[in-house]
Amino acid sequence: MTRDGGFEAYESLDGRTLYYVSGAELRGVPVAGGSWTRVTDHPINHGWWSVSARGIYFAGILPPNSQSRNGPFPVFFLNPLSGLTREVTSIDGPLASSSPDFDISGDGRTLVYSRREVSTSQIRMLEVRP
Repeated sequence: MTRDGGFEAYESLDGRTLYYVSGAELRGVPVAGGSWTRVTDHPINHGWWSVSARGIYFAGILPPNSQSRNGPFPVFFLNPLSGLTREVTSIDGPLASSSPDFDISGDGRTLVYSRREVSTSQIRMLEVRP
């Protein structure tokens, strides 16, 4: 489908466009064939975007993979027909871009995402033979 690589591909709900990420850039390519186009100038975080019947939803810039932040982080809606982007809500953390879980319902009315709430460690003891 693409000649330039990419990952994390989602088909539009009308089946006409394949959206994918290349670096931090969101691209779209017609399923019937053709050249890709840049869908938005906003950088896209891996795992923090989703496609609905209304358009594309994505989180604003998140911290680097090894960090966690509390936010709030804006969530944007992109209308792929007009190219217009607007902020629709925000999400609080703690969030970490290294563990993305972000999805929008098909009708664009319900957003689900995961937050990091509990991180545990256990101390173990072993006897060592002399």
